This record gives sequence, C-alpha cells and structure tokens, in this order.
Amino acid sequence: MLSFLRRRKTAPPDPLPAPVREPPRVHDYTRGHLGWGHDYVVHHDPDDLERLRVSGWGLGIERGDHLLIDYSGQRSRYEVAHIEYHRDPRDMWAADLTLIPPTEDVS
Repeated sequence: MLSFLRRRKTAPPDPLPAPVREPPRVHDYTRGHLGWGHDYVVHHDPDDLERLRVSGWGLGIERGDHLLIDYSGQRSRYEVAHIEYHRDPRDMWAADLTLIPPTEDVS
C-alpha cells in the first residue's frame, strides 16, 4: 500500500560537457603584449610543437579559445584543449594547447 510514495533509486545524470564558445576568443600572448599579469611559461621543450603544456596569467581564457604565442622563434596559434585556474592567484592557469596549423594569416 502507498507504494507510489516510495522513491526509486536512480543513477545521477551524466554531466554535460562544458560548452565551447563560438567563435573562439583569441588571446594575444606574443612578445609585444606580455607584461605583469599577462604572461606564460612553457613547462618543457617538446619534441614537436603540436602540443604544449603551459602555465600563465590572465583571466577569461576558456577551453576552445585560441592563444597567440611566440615560441621556438615563430608566432603560432594554439587552441586551448584543457585549462584549469588556480585558486591563488586566481588569474593563474595551467593549460594543454594544441597547435592550429598555420594559414595565410596567424594574427
């Protein structure tokens, strides 16, 4: 009796993937735009330049955004594959970047 009042156990819903901005924002981290609170560091010298692990400072960067950086003597555009912000300072982040093959205009 009153079986309609019993709650059935259900699995929690699957988390939704984080949305990607359309179009992605471009964040300029080239030499002319670096300074206090807007800089980055590459964690190691990779064998190829297609994937980088970097840390940096600056707010507003999200997964799918593009970063313009000067690395290995050339200006390159990278897509943010994964990013996580630190608690302190709150504008510091660590990210995995994937090279976007060059086209006619990289700016």
